[in-house]
Amino acid sequence: MANMSSARTAASSKGKQRTGAILKAAERVLVRHGYHNFTMRAVAAAAQVSVGNLQYYYPTKNSLTKALLEHVALDYTRRLDGPRLHATPEPSEQLRLFLSDMLGDLNRERTTRLFPEIWALANHSRFAAKLTEEMYEVIRPVLARIIHAINPRLSAERVRLLSQFIVASLEGHTIFIGHGKPWIGETRTFAQMAYSAFMRLICEDEADRSGS
Repeated sequence: MANMSSARTAASSKGKQRTGAILKAAERVLVRHGYHNFTMRAVAAAAQVSVGNLQYYYPTKNSLTKALLEHVALDYTRRLDGPRLHATPEPSEQLRLFLSDMLGDLNRERTTRLFPEIWALANHSRFAAKLTEEMYEVIRPVLARIIHAINPRLSAERVRLLSQFIVASLEGHTIFIGHGKPWIGETRTFAQMAYSAFMRLICEDEADRSGS
């Protein structure tokens, strides 16, 4: 029984290594060759496996796309919601750190190239669009937690809307401060401006806003 258990563990470990390698290869294909060349054959070649071996783990392009976007969302969330954020006790400073990290991440070549390709996939596939929304549903709660901590008086709906608005606003900076983009040198200034603007929105009283 012990030998069987060890064999299963080894097989499971090998499977995780193989799927991890496939997802990295899938990301490389998407980043380097674009969504229009994101095919099972291209991913298999990049991962140095046969198409049949790839389909053993991901039978269809949809299942591969789903796994890739889940992988990207979890990786992104781990970096944004990491130990540095949790070591910052003041919610307003957590927001400042979140904004700085998210805008700073846009400077990375991987982020600059990967996310527009994901958006392109979403523009051409309802399935990919649904998965993209699910990907952001993993990221938004980190921001929602911070917003609620800053202003507990906000309704759950207002927190949800602010989280979506802030994430959408930040993602829109990609074309301007992304890797090799003309405004990349202003990233820190934009982060400070974003912090000031978003803090005003978060601290705004809902009763005053509805009455204005």
